[in-house]
Amino acid sequence: MDPKKRKLPPSLQKKKGPSGLSKPSNHAPQKKKVVGSMSQSSDSFAAIRSKQASPDKKQVSSLQRKKGSKKQLLMGPVKPLPLGTVLAESLNLTFSNFIHYLALLFISFAPVALLAVFGVTSLRISPVVMGWGKFILILLVFFAIFLTAFSFFYSSLIYSVFQHVRKRNPSLGEALQKGWARMGKVFSVGLFLFIIFFFLAIAVRFISSPVLLVIARMGSDVLFMGAQFLQTLLIWFLLTPYFVAFPVTIVENRDGFVSIQRSSQLTRGNRLRIFVLFIITTLISKA
Repeated sequence: MDPKKRKLPPSLQKKKGPSGLSKPSNHAPQKKKVVGSMSQSSDSFAAIRSKQASPDKKQVSSLQRKKGSKKQLLMGPVKPLPLGTVLAESLNLTFSNFIHYLALLFISFAPVALLAVFGVTSLRISPVVMGWGKFILILLVFFAIFLTAFSFFYSSLIYSVFQHVRKRNPSLGEALQKGWARMGKVFSVGLFLFIIFFFLAIAVRFISSPVLLVIARMGSDVLFMGAQFLQTLLIWFLLTPYFVAFPVTIVENRDGFVSIQRSSQLTRGNRLRIFVLFIITTLISKA
């Protein structure tokens, strides 16, 4: 036989595919499969490392909650001050900065004092002689100037008080500048509060009018005056959520209706204490 045509054993022969090309036998080394398995294992290892390096969102949130709870345990719950402490601190703050507050009062109401002299002399004239148009115009001008001066003084005063509570000593110029900048917002908050007070007063009077009529028929003046006093207290108690609307406007520099909403949030849970403090300070000022 020709050595060239000698047949090889079947294990060493190359198989042909459908296209006639030879295929490697089963005993040939499979390098591609080994490389593929190595790349897959490296990818899975990298994924495991990335998971270990970057924790999940749930783990992060749980860690944040644990940190927050630890801070709350260290700080403890915020407790409101006793009423006696609040009154003592308020009086101490007032007397220790009395000259500063008095200077703000004189500077703010100096134009009102000058116009009061002119207004009193003008209002002494009979409206019939002066004319009702001029008389009403003078009253409106005087009222507008008084409201402007009051808003200016109140804004400067609240800013100064807040800075003194923070252990700062603002100058008169700084207090007047901040008061002038917040004066328009304070005026708008006052307008909103006046509207709320007006409708609350009408609602309370309307609801309690049958009770007042029954008491009036009983003929007891003491009971009637007591019922009217309780009616007034009820109106002011319903206004308690908005007692800090002016300080919110001045300190946080918020607009009118937003300040009223913010005041309602801040007074939540302490409205009865605020109302009692309001009654005590009113009685002290009347004494």
